[in-house]
Amino acid sequence: ADVFIVQPGFVLGMVQYMGFDEKVAADIASVEMWGIAITTVIMTFFAQRFNWRHVFFISLLITILGNIASLFVDAPLLFGITRFIVGFGAGGLVSLSFTVVGLTAKPDRNFAYLIMWVLFYGAIVMMAMPTAYQLVGMSGVLVFLALLSAIGLYFVHFLPASGEEHAQAEKDAVNLPDNYKYIAILAMFLYFLGHGVVW
Repeated sequence: ADVFIVQPGFVLGMVQYMGFDEKVAADIASVEMWGIAITTVIMTFFAQRFNWRHVFFISLLITILGNIASLFVDAPLLFGITRFIVGFGAGGLVSLSFTVVGLTAKPDRNFAYLIMWVLFYGAIVMMAMPTAYQLVGMSGVLVFLALLSAIGLYFVHFLPASGEEHAQAEKDAVNLPDNYKYIAILAMFLYFLGHGVVW
């Protein structure tokens, strides 16, 4: 979810380079988060029914096309729609990426690597965004985000097609009943609601 990680910088771009007021920019960021949340919830219950490589490929295409579509709109409503589309694609990538890392031989180590690289990306891009806006504007940043997702297309064929391919259950793994899974989703929703992301 490349925009989510650098969301403050992206909101800054909407305000300073697209002319949106701060509330509108925050609302658009929230809409993108809604797209991520909706897809993540869907994948929680239906991931095992899909070919994961297809989901990754389609999610990347949605993210790429959403970023490209964002280049051609400057009205807040239409820009919000394109960002929702990007979020919808990003949600598929986020949910399955975490799942795939959890299926590796050393999930704790690999998850730590994942978080390290995400934070490294966030730090570098946040630092570079003000200069990038001055040099190439919001359009250049959107092209970068589309290209970043496009790079992922090459790696899709390395990924498992399903959880059964590489499932390695830990001895102390816990499989929660569905009721507890619903409670966990509600807790995440309330967490984001409390932080003002949802509204």
